[in-house]
Parts: sequence; structure tokens; C-alpha cells
Amino acid sequence: MEKEDKKRQIPFNKAVNVGNFKLWRSRFNDVEVVNASSLDGAWMVRIPSTIEMYGWLCMSYSDYMSDDVDAKAQGGAVLTTVLSNILYASSIGNGYYQRALEMCATVYAHPSLVDKKSKEHKGFMKDVKAIVDMFLEWRKGYDERVKTLEPTEKDMHQDEIADEALEIVGRE
Repeated sequence: MEKEDKKRQIPFNKAVNVGNFKLWRSRFNDVEVVNASSLDGAWMVRIPSTIEMYGWLCMSYSDYMSDDVDAKAQGGAVLTTVLSNILYASSIGNGYYQRALEMCATVYAHPSLVDKKSKEHKGFMKDVKAIVDMFLEWRKGYDERVKTLEPTEKDMHQDEIADEALEIVGRE
């Protein structure tokens, strides 16, 4: 039974793949941590055992390693979602996105903000609408700018001609 329990623990100092992530435990400044990284190791986060997320990741990994098909699927879905969200939160450098995350955290701490009966609801929803409207306006400009940078049919045709010329030169 002890070997089975160990199999369901995040390995210590040995990374395991979980979807598009690697996961392992280690120590940092005498505190046990869960480390998560992208498969190539370019992105990484360290979650100390002193915060709630550590236990949640360990529990989800235990489910992921379970022989129970439903628990395994649930654990894998939770790990993938949570690690993806941490990656997004630490990688997306957009103020509207970051403000939306902050608003979600505020609602988590103060659920009355989304209760239509509360006095805070109307003001909060006004803030939500404002951030959505500003984001959509920004995104419209962003999409227009990206569109101007996309290659035209003429550009793509010229690239094809250049590729063919390089191929001919390479044969000689």
C-alpha cells in the first residue's frame, strides 16, 4: 500500500509530464514546494507548501495518478486547467486581462459583488462593463493593426517566386 501511495505523490526532484507541463516537488529555503514548468522549461513557477494551491496541486496529482478512471480524468483536467491559468496569468501582458483577473479575485473574496440584491452589485457591474468596453475597443484596434501586417496575396506570390529561384540556383 505504501508503494501505491508514493506513486500518487508528485515526485521529489524528478519531473513528470502532466499534459503540456512538467511537475515536481523540491525544497526552497527549507520549505517544500511544487514546481511547475512548460515542457521546455522556459516558463516555471514555484508553489510553496505554505499556501493553499500546494495542497490542491498535490491532491489533484494524486487523483491524476489514481487507478480510478473518473478520478484520473478529473485530476488531469484540474491540473491542466490550473497550470494553464497560472501560465496565462504570468504571461499575458495586457492590462485589460490583468484587470479582469483582479476583478475575478475580488469577486472570489466578496461574492456579494455579483449578487443583484447587494448594494455593491450595480457599481461593480458598471466597472465590469467599462473594462469590457475598453477591452473590445482596444482589441478592434489591435486586430486592425495585425491585419495590416499580414502578407498580401502579392507578397505570398513573390515569396513563392523567390523560393523557386533559390531552388533552381541550388540545383546548379
